[in-house]
Amino acid sequence: MARQYDIAKKLAERNQKPTVSIDDEHVFKINNTAPAAMMIEALQNDKSLGEFEILKKIIVIALGEEAAAYVEAQELTMPAYTMIINVIMAALADSSLEEVEEMAEGGRFQEKGKKRK
Repeated sequence: MARQYDIAKKLAERNQKPTVSIDDEHVFKINNTAPAAMMIEALQNDKSLGEFEILKKIIVIALGEEAAAYVEAQELTMPAYTMIINVIMAALADSSLEEVEEMAEGGRFQEKGKKRK
């Protein structure tokens, strides 16, 4: 008899969209689908775009136009934008925000170390 794998319940649980609360009144679902992840990866590899343009496009892909417009209207600092991007990356990787922030910090220190040599 062939094996049967019933993953319906697990898929339903894993397919729940994470959310990010920008403030008390603005909670947005994060698009953590495979197509969104592929589009974000392509953006990160696009050498013709500037860093800030990439960040803005990642927010549009992951949070949607309405959320991106709201975030832009807040006139956030770069560290605040980076935090939103880190939340998106954590959702895509199914990781905690802390894990992603540690990896980002590690990457920054490595880059700084490489520049000094």
